[in-house]
Amino acid sequence: MRILIVEDDLELSNVTARFLKKRGFDVFQAESGGAAFDIWMEEQGMFALVLINVFLADENGIDLADKFRARNRGVKILLTAEHIEETRILERIAVGGYDFLLKPYNMSKLFKIIKKNK
Repeated sequence: MRILIVEDDLELSNVTARFLKKRGFDVFQAESGGAAFDIWMEEQGMFALVLINVFLADENGIDLADKFRARNRGVKILLTAEHIEETRILERIAVGGYDFLLKPYNMSKLFKIIKKNK
């Protein structure tokens, strides 16, 4: 299973990638929305799951998720954030049909969500 991690917290991205690689996943990492889109295009969108921070420095993570979903309706999207207090953001996550995981997350909870989406 190929997973793209889009996270501007490099330490969290690396910890998550190591955890997933040890469990046999093929993991790609991007620190920004722009870099993630470049990887997506280079890899022809061949990802089963994309893990995206909602609050990226260069792009709204939900907008990025929408771009990926428009190019591959079958891709699973898991959005993450430390907090979401705005109702409109929560509504966009629900309308998009995206899974959401609150940070800081533990790896066993992340793994359960990924296994559910296989």
